[in-house]
Amino acid sequence: MAKPSYLIAFCVGLLALPAAAADVAGSGDHPLVPRYPGSEIVAHAETAFDAYEMLVGAVTASEEPRLGLEGRVTRITYELDQDRSTLEVLRNYEMALTKAGFQPLYACAAKDCGGRRFNHAVVPYDLRFGDRYSDQRYLAMHRQVAGEPQVDAAVYLVKYKTSGGSGPPVIAIQVDVVEAAAMDVGMELVLAEEMQRELDATGHVSLYGILFDEDSDRIDAASEATLEQIAKLLRAAPSLELIVVGHTDDQGSLDYNQSLSSRRAAAVLDALTDRYQVADGRLEAHGVGYLAPVATNADAEGRAQNRRVELVKRRPRY
Repeated sequence: MAKPSYLIAFCVGLLALPAAAADVAGSGDHPLVPRYPGSEIVAHAETAFDAYEMLVGAVTASEEPRLGLEGRVTRITYELDQDRSTLEVLRNYEMALTKAGFQPLYACAAKDCGGRRFNHAVVPYDLRFGDRYSDQRYLAMHRQVAGEPQVDAAVYLVKYKTSGGSGPPVIAIQVDVVEAAAMDVGMELVLAEEMQRELDATGHVSLYGILFDEDSDRIDAASEATLEQIAKLLRAAPSLELIVVGHTDDQGSLDYNQSLSSRRAAAVLDALTDRYQVADGRLEAHGVGYLAPVATNADAEGRAQNRRVELVKRRPRY
């Protein structure tokens, strides 16, 4: 999946710098989030598709407000060996992200973030409030630009001392970026002949090649190949009638998901009748929300399998 090009106006203090010599092998800055000058990458991880829970409120004994996200997750940990406050460094990140089109979601400092331990821990450190750790700060921001994927970013900073507390202070900076992206579920395009075989064998076929905008019934342009195969299937079997069934994962209420899945199924029906001249009477649309999962909803991979469009063979109405 091609990444969009980003044009960033960098702020004073955050410049487009080459990788530092001490950066861990194979690491680099995220194109949306430049490093603070003088900092070095000590840990870097990137996953093409994963779940991520972004802290968006103070942690209490009974609540830890988080925003559930899925997509490409990048985590970069920097160290800054300079006489700077975490507030100065965080303000630079905040200005740079704002210039890049981000909007604030949540920010906190020290114990205002909640609890004795701030659970959004920097890798590879087990950071706690105490004598050796101080000046902790956190910022979460969101970016939504027309025609580009949603992006969320979290920046967490802490000042700590090395050598058992006797060394000079060092600032650790963790940058987490989550870019909305579709999960690769293998061969998404199911050919018309394969659909027919599955319908004959089981009476239904699940399709993962019909994609929608997030929380929307708008069909993504990448779905056209699968719609064409459905139309081909119906042209090859003039007596075939189908029920188009929308399925979701379990994020959100049942009423919401049933409504969303029904609207998505109706959008598929409309696309087939409007663009491929399939007769109205051969199709009907229904949505069942998350009532018929094919995998667990406990992880991102399972939720991706549950989000699907299913074709169910209908008895001809004559």
